[in-house]
Amino acid sequence: MQDIQSATASFSLPTASQDFPLHSPAFWIPHFSGEGDALRFAPLLFWLSAVLKPARTTVLGLGDGTACFAICQMIERLQIDGTCAGIHIAGGPQDKIPDAIARYAAQFYPGILKLHTIQGAPDAVWPGTDPQDLLLVDLQNADTWPDALVENLSSRLSADGCLVVYGLSQAAQTDGIQHLRQHLLRADCINVDMGAGFSILCGKPALLAYALSEDKLHVRQDIQAMFTRLGNGLAAERRQDAMMGLLAETQQAFAEAQRRIAQFETEMADLSAAIDLRGRKLGQYQALYFDAKIEIDKLRHLQGETVSVQAERQKKEKALAQCDALSLALRKNREVHFRETAALTKLLEKQRQRLEDQRKKLEDQQTKIKTISLEKAALLSSTSWKITSPLRSIVSKFRKSHRRQPKIS
Repeated sequence: MQDIQSATASFSLPTASQDFPLHSPAFWIPHFSGEGDALRFAPLLFWLSAVLKPARTTVLGLGDGTACFAICQMIERLQIDGTCAGIHIAGGPQDKIPDAIARYAAQFYPGILKLHTIQGAPDAVWPGTDPQDLLLVDLQNADTWPDALVENLSSRLSADGCLVVYGLSQAAQTDGIQHLRQHLLRADCINVDMGAGFSILCGKPALLAYALSEDKLHVRQDIQAMFTRLGNGLAAERRQDAMMGLLAETQQAFAEAQRRIAQFETEMADLSAAIDLRGRKLGQYQALYFDAKIEIDKLRHLQGETVSVQAERQKKEKALAQCDALSLALRKNREVHFRETAALTKLLEKQRQRLEDQRKKLEDQQTKIKTISLEKAALLSSTSWKITSPLRSIVSKFRKSHRRQPKIS
């Protein structure tokens, strides 16, 4: 806004007629501004559209949408019963109207603006046949436009219609653009030395007479300077808004960075406390680990002893099994011995009984022998025994000789 004020402070506004005030529309601020240079020419378009008050307007070449939406803003603000057609010349099947332009048109100017797309082919057809009160042509991106679109633009105007061509001096040298250039030169169009240049072919030049120089072929220098400064002010304001937006984003990012730094410092403090706690826990865990290691060593030692005890136990169990087997065998042998001992006891008892009987018999025999011995001694000592001694000798010899003789069979 300071650029706009400085742009108008260095000169007085040109005197305008009572019917066509110059300063009011020129100071409008566009509601929509793209990223291109069309914003610099918005004051000129506002002024020209307000002077002409077109009922039917066509913008050939949408560009960034600024010019098209400036005309729609003028139609809506001045409550003109008119419409505007925006034509996008596509360079290929994938070249479409930008989404931002389509959304803005549908949201704010659904009853005023109608968008069209024409493929840049030699047989391209102009949408509609109604004559136009204002035809704005932006030739900055007209390299691929078919010649049929630009050769006879004047024929598409109404009787009092106005043709505004921007960028003719820098446009591609195609046959259609050459034909348009020659036609504008022959028609003594009004030239505005701004940017790539404006060429205005108006059906009612008297509407713009107060703004023209003496040769009627150029806009007065002071008016051009005003439009230039106003346009530069809008561009500067856009840059300032962009810078303010960037500054706001930067401040927001800085605040977010500070918040993140504070959060990071808090997290670092928490992390430091957690690290300290973890260090203490780690020391506890290490102590527990060493205690557990000692216990494990003890358990391993006990395990070794257990293995030895188990081996010894297995040996003892094996020996015990052998003892059990031996005990079983001994029990069996003992039972056999018991049975044999019982049998032997019985046999011994029988032998004792027989021995006792034999002893008694022996005693009887001894008694008999003693008796016989006594009798024998008595006999031998008797006189008869002594008298019969020779006879017994003869009998004994006879018996012996009788035994030696062989038996006769």
